[in-house]
Amino acid sequence: MKRKLTMVRDTVSEARQITKALGNVAKARGMMDVAKKTGLTREHLYTSLSENGNPTLQTLTVIMNTLGYQLSITPIHNEHAGG
Repeated sequence: MKRKLTMVRDTVSEARQITKALGNVAKARGMMDVAKKTGLTREHLYTSLSENGNPTLQTLTVIMNTLGYQLSITPIHNEHAGG
């Protein structure tokens, strides 16, 4: 059980790092411009990409595509994944 809790905590930390990094890129490119291109409001972007934000996968995908990134899923090969 302790291992599972550690995995969840690590996953949450990684998700926050990703949203924070996307927020930094969006700010560098101009939140107003990113908002226009995504069709999202600036407020939605700031909230979603904040330290405590919890954007949906759809929101993240729209933002990443606008910024020129894509989500990639690859298998994990370690003791936690059972593979």
